[in-house]
Amino acid sequence: MLLATNRGLYEIGPGGGTARPLRSEVKVKRETGRFGANVSAFAFTGPDCLVGSGHPDSPTLPGSLGLIESSDDGQSWTAVSRVGLSDLHVIEPQGGTLVAFDTTLGATIVSRDGGKTFAERSTPASAVLDIAVDPTDANYLVASTSKKLALSTDQGRHWKRLGAARRAELAWGGRGFFRADADGTVQKSEDRGRTWSPVGRLDGRPGKLVQVGDGTLYAALDDGSIERSEDGGHGWKRVFGQ
Repeated sequence: MLLATNRGLYEIGPGGGTARPLRSEVKVKRETGRFGANVSAFAFTGPDCLVGSGHPDSPTLPGSLGLIESSDDGQSWTAVSRVGLSDLHVIEPQGGTLVAFDTTLGATIVSRDGGKTFAERSTPASAVLDIAVDPTDANYLVASTSKKLALSTDQGRHWKRLGAARRAELAWGGRGFFRADADGTVQKSEDRGRTWSPVGRLDGRPGKLVQVGDGTLYAALDDGSIERSEDGGHGWKRVFGQ
């Protein structure tokens, strides 16, 4: 398991145990440094393949790394685009499309060429905490802010309010569309985010919600622990942390 934090990138072995820091290298043109003092976001785009963003440990590299990529499970990284310009706090791959939220720009950006170039879109009125992309339609985006959910049906060009939600973390995959709110409540939507039904509860405040290929849900909590659900969010088991 790989864990991105504001203290760098960590690897957790099978069965939990200790989190080991990955002192991975990032290369920007001819300069090489360590990634990263602060990992803003990362996401898998294929087996062993990652894209990410953050801030390096090296004073010779730009303060914001833009989009970087790794083909060896995060051991080494190379710059792809927007180096020195963007800090991507959300990165969501969907087929051949990458959707990200750039905190420097304050807006959603979208790439259809693996992150080499991005089209700059808009934002749903306030800073985005998370974005989910419909697995069947890369134009359909749901974003969460500190107080609400917002919907875009044109890949981030325009947004409209979906409803209230307090700092919701989102996960959309083969087993459905889930959200975890700041109070730990886990909910599921059967209509693409328009209405929600509670299914379970986390033992703490979520900082990230992820759904993997087989439908298993993982939640990283603000206390540094990780919980897992194998039954669609109903029951949760702590797999890392105290």
